Parts: sequence; C-alpha cells; structure tokens
Amino acid sequence: LVILPEPIFLQHLVNHLSREDDESTHTSSLGPGLGIGGVQESYAWGAILFIAVVLECWFDCHHWKLKNECGMRARGITITRLYNKCLVMSSSSKSKITDGKIVNTMSTDANRIEWVYYWTDFLLSGA
Repeated sequence: LVILPEPIFLQHLVNHLSREDDESTHTSSLGPGLGIGGVQESYAWGAILFIAVVLECWFDCHHWKLKNECGMRARGITITRLYNKCLVMSSSSKSKITDGKIVNTMSTDANRIEWVYYWTDFLLSGA
C-alpha cells in the first residue's frame, strides 16, 4: 500500500519544479493553510517522497522476514513429523528403502514446503 502514493508524490514534485509561473499567484498544492510555497514546497514534496520510499523499504523487509520465519518453521515442523514417522516404521518397510533415499526425500519435501511460503504471495498477486 505504501508504493501506491509514490507516483502521486513524484508527479506533484515534478509539476512544482516545472512551473514557470509567478510564485506570488501560485497556491500551494499541499494545502492553502500551510503557508508553504516555492522552494519550501519542493523540499516538502521531496521529504514526503523520501519518507514514502523508506516506509516501503521497511515494510518490504519486514514482509520478507516474516515469510522467511514462517517458511523455516514449516520446514522444521515437516522434518520433525517425517522423522517421527520414520521412527515408527516397521523394519520390513524400512528394508524396502535405503536410509539415503529417506533422508533425501525428507529434505526435498521440507524444502518444497519452505518455498511455498516464499512464493505464495506472488501467485496470489498474479505477478
């Protein structure tokens, strides 16, 4: 949601900087009651744009951190469940498959579960 106003702020800044009219007849696009105009308005739009970019960066980093934590938790839970399942397997079913194949299958399945958390939001957004 933070990325949506950035083009609007940038458009206001570009419009303000490209104006050639007299500043005395100019009304502030930030609001008539603020008493901001000229260079101060340019700095205000620049500061608003900077704050929007910083907030977007912070929210994106926080989002990726949460996805990483959820993915790692799901991977750990998957590995634990598969390990507990292997412990209760009968010896006849254990003899049909090698230990390396069991470990490889557990690792592959756990990694796939982890990657679901990373890429689900991209699938849902249609990106």
